[in-house]
Amino acid sequence: MTTNPHQTFIRDTADTDVEAIHEPIAREKAEPRDGYEPISIWLVFLFLALAGWGGWYLGAFSGDWNAMVYDERAQAGAAPAAEAKASDMLTLGRRAYVRCQACHQPTGQGLPGTYPPLAGSPYATGPAERAAAIVLNGLQGPLVIDGETFDNIMPAHRDLMTDLEIAAVLTYVRQSWGNDAPAVAPEDVARVRAATAERGAAWTAGELDQFALPEPEPAE
Repeated sequence: MTTNPHQTFIRDTADTDVEAIHEPIAREKAEPRDGYEPISIWLVFLFLALAGWGGWYLGAFSGDWNAMVYDERAQAGAAPAAEAKASDMLTLGRRAYVRCQACHQPTGQGLPGTYPPLAGSPYATGPAERAAAIVLNGLQGPLVIDGETFDNIMPAHRDLMTDLEIAAVLTYVRQSWGNDAPAVAPEDVARVRAATAERGAAWTAGELDQFALPEPEPAE
């Protein structure tokens, strides 16, 4: 069958109707899409201002990230000043004792044959200056407590703890697990620190038995 090149095709009216139906759709714009809008410059400035304020606040009120600085459980006016101060020292001491409990245990009983107990120990409840000297410079060699010998080394904490921290932990130890010894003041620790500043070695039990601070020189 041959095709006449001059033949004119007549468009089907159905095709015309379909095009007419789709013309309004073709004129429609693309649907808007969320998530591609630029961020408001004011929102950026607000975020930067909040970030700057947050950094300043942390720097001003973080307390150097030291848990010893602030006791969130302390209530102003809840007790007389002397009682509140004693309570604060015990609270600070309990926190500082975290450094010690791996060896001396949370119960203060130590580990048999390895680390001496602090509960009932004369080295813990004896003279405050001697206890402070142990924490400052450490202890080495055999130590006999209640007939049991402990031969280990306690490291020095002179450069690791402040006078306040040492006084607090000693107060906690001396008043816990049945111990009933007087509290230790930061000033007591400061005097021992100054008097033993030239000592580099840890104490031995024999030295501690003879330990005494030099008498202060009389004021002229």
